Amino acid sequence: MMITREQMATAAASATFAGGLVAFVANAAGPRKRLACSGLRLALSAVPLVIITRARRSQQQVQDSATTNHREGYWLGLNHAARGLLLTPPPDSHGQGATAQDAPDHLSVVPSPKNAEGPIKGKP
Repeated sequence: MMITREQMATAAASATFAGGLVAFVANAAGPRKRLACSGLRLALSAVPLVIITRARRSQQQVQDSATTNHREGYWLGLNHAARGLLLTPPPDSHGQGATAQDAPDHLSVVPSPKNAEGPIKGKP
C-alpha cells in the first residue's frame, strides 16, 4: 500500500495538533508557563490544517463515489442496450408482455432502422 501526499499531510497536521495540546496540558499547571503558551499556539495554529486536510479527503471520497456510480450506471445502460431492454415496454400488471400502446407516456418507442423511412431505405 502506498502512502499518498494527502495522507502524509493529514498525519502531520493531526500530530502537530496533538503535540501542541500535550505540551499545553503538561505544562499548564507547572512552572513552565511559556512552554504551555507555545503548545497552545501550536495546537491552535494546526486546527485549520487539520480542517483543510479532512475536507480535501472528504471531497475526494465524494468524487470517487460519484465516479463509481457513473461507471456502474454506464455499464448497466450498456447491459440493458445489449439485452434489448431499452426498446421493449415494461410488462403489464398481469406479467404479460405489454404492447407499445400500453407503455407510459414517459417511455417512447424508438423505431428500428428497418421500419424507418428515409435515407436508410434510399429515400431522401
